[in-house]
Amino acid sequence: MTTEEAFNLYLANEGIVLGVLRDFGINWNHPDYDDLKEEGILEFVKAAQDEKCTGMGYITQSIRWHLNDLRKFGNRKESYEEEVSAKEEESQIVLTSDDKLLVEEVMKVCDADEKRLVMGILQGESITDTSKQMHMHRSKIYRMRDNLQVKLESVLAA
Repeated sequence: MTTEEAFNLYLANEGIVLGVLRDFGINWNHPDYDDLKEEGILEFVKAAQDEKCTGMGYITQSIRWHLNDLRKFGNRKESYEEEVSAKEEESQIVLTSDDKLLVEEVMKVCDADEKRLVMGILQGESITDTSKQMHMHRSKIYRMRDNLQVKLESVLAA
């Protein structure tokens, strides 16, 4: 079935998309109504063109699954992106000249892995991100961090 034929089939059966929206409790005054309706139309056309399409039941179920995924996972993605951008803003660390001197002193007593860990901490990376980049288990990174803290306390106290 061509795209034009699938769209003409949609025009003849517009109520299917509207019925799925109604089943989800989404009416014309819902803030995402227009977007979800358009997504439903696109999914209708896509499902109608699918060679596995056995009729309107297949198309309706395809629309229902697609819109349900958008409602569930779309919200998660948006909240995750907001959370990540907020963490990035928080992790912007500005070093003063005294801080830079202190970091230089710290780097003198660190081995290569400890230097990478210090740089990750200064850049605001999570332990998980640092462990992935260093190809080490998180628990090893935590131990390394704790050992580094003890090491620095003894070196800086002297």
